Amino acid sequence: MMKSLEEAVRLARETVSPHIPGPVRWSRLGKSDIAALEKAGCSSDDWSGVTVSPRTGTGAVSNCRFEGTVRIDAPPGCALRSSTIRDCVLLAPLLVDGVGLLQGYTVLEGAEVSRCSTVRCRGGSSYGIGMLMRLGCETGERDLHGFPTLSPELAAALSSVEPWAGAKAGYEAALSSLASEARARAGGLIGRGAVVTSTQLVEDALIGDACRIEAACSVRDSILLGSPGDGSSICDGGCVSGSALQWGSSVTRSACLVDSILAEGSVAEGSARITSSFVGPDSRIGGGEVTASLLGPQVMAHHESLLIAVRWPGGCGNAGYGANVGSNHTSRLPDQEIAAGTGVFFGLGCSIKFPCSLEDAPGTVVATGTVLGPQRIEYPFSLLAPAAPDAPGAAAGACELRPGWVIYGNMFSLLRNMAKIEARRNAVRGQAPAGLDSAGVALLAERARDRLKAASGRSWYGFEDIPGTGACIVSEHSRSRGVGGYDLFIAWLCLRAFAREAVHGIAGAADDPALSGLMERELRGMGTEARMRTYSRILTKISEMAVESRARDYARGAAMISDYGEIHLPPGRDPVLQALLRPLEAEKASLPVN
Repeated sequence: MMKSLEEAVRLARETVSPHIPGPVRWSRLGKSDIAALEKAGCSSDDWSGVTVSPRTGTGAVSNCRFEGTVRIDAPPGCALRSSTIRDCVLLAPLLVDGVGLLQGYTVLEGAEVSRCSTVRCRGGSSYGIGMLMRLGCETGERDLHGFPTLSPELAAALSSVEPWAGAKAGYEAALSSLASEARARAGGLIGRGAVVTSTQLVEDALIGDACRIEAACSVRDSILLGSPGDGSSICDGGCVSGSALQWGSSVTRSACLVDSILAEGSVAEGSARITSSFVGPDSRIGGGEVTASLLGPQVMAHHESLLIAVRWPGGCGNAGYGANVGSNHTSRLPDQEIAAGTGVFFGLGCSIKFPCSLEDAPGTVVATGTVLGPQRIEYPFSLLAPAAPDAPGAAAGACELRPGWVIYGNMFSLLRNMAKIEARRNAVRGQAPAGLDSAGVALLAERARDRLKAASGRSWYGFEDIPGTGACIVSEHSRSRGVGGYDLFIAWLCLRAFAREAVHGIAGAADDPALSGLMERELRGMGTEARMRTYSRILTKISEMAVESRARDYARGAAMISDYGEIHLPPGRDPVLQALLRPLEAEKASLPVN
């Protein structure tokens, strides 16, 4: 993790202090040059403040007013038209056209600034570097000043228990140094190939290479990271203040980003409001509100939902329409939060009361309309739903926990989510998401299975019978099926790791003590041939379960909608299902068994 911080510092400095090769020398305009410029509609109260490079031609400049100190490097192919330019360095080829005021910026080659009212840098800004983010409870205990190239792993570590001796002091020192460098800059930056157009106000911004600001509402005190083909953008009414956009990220369609970091490849759109938060790579916030939260990679909130004081470093989950994950106020202080595990799905209209922990319940689904009271649940791939009113021992408003339900009851969803995590990764910097089939998830499944096995002899169970079930009740039917589901999942991951190493020569299991220990426990006494045969049967079983869960959806739709069968393809021809089954079939075919 120390290397992560060092890499973050290096990447941030590429935008804050980029290498800018300047012309060999600047010289004042000659009388003939001034006369030509004035004839072309240009003006200045003091032409001595305007200097040019040897290759600058005045024919590219028209109807501009120059104020203060302006340096122009404008060879053929450049154009400076109908703009007021004050205290700027313009390195060409570039385009400045129709700008009410361009002040205090270095504009690099290939950039365009056009049809804007005000693009100014007043000096002394830190450009959003060091913004205060409240990554959990809003009372300050998890506050972290934002570094523009922060990763979700580093953000989680630094807003929790000290990850290593001196970590927080080292981070703050690096942040202070970078912010000082930013404040010491002579002005703002519009990088190579960047475009700033059709925007009312851009103020105190560092705009990296290939970044784009187009038809934005306003951009203030912020930094946009970019590189060729990988620039961040703010467009279509987006509003950004005191924030950092990492490479390839976007604020668009009237979304608002305040005192926050939008990580690589992420999108805020559809009037989304993100405040004092970190949004991880490849996420998409399409509406609603995110406040005081730490979201990991690939968090999807396509509709109106609420995420306040949510710590979700593993990400890879979803917040459905009307999901209310934000009851952090006790009427005394907003000092509560939720810890969510990788791949948790918050269903339509659910309401999560704080404090709550689903961090040891990755892949869990909170069903539509569920009201989940304060509790800690430690069962991966579960379903949380309102308990039936007549369920024995169920208090009013209690929830039923179905451990491992996603495995035994919704295999199609599990395979699809695993595939989506892999397919959605566009971010090339930082770590890949751990996913739902990691060794850590397998160990949580092992603990959950062993707890369920230790309970028996009742029709219904509560937290006093099975540890880690929170305030939920569990039926004997669900307990038994959960054991079977976890058995299958654990065996699948262990045998897959064994086959990858034994058949395909892909190392990995031996390098992961957690996974190798689990394999030793699960596969003890099984020879190579038995392992291969068992793995082959498991792959067949998983395929059958995926088809079965998809077939239930098809049958239900056909029973309700008169033309469903004519519009939707049956499971045997469903392209999404078939795409999920092909890797399982290929894996089975590669095994050395008859």
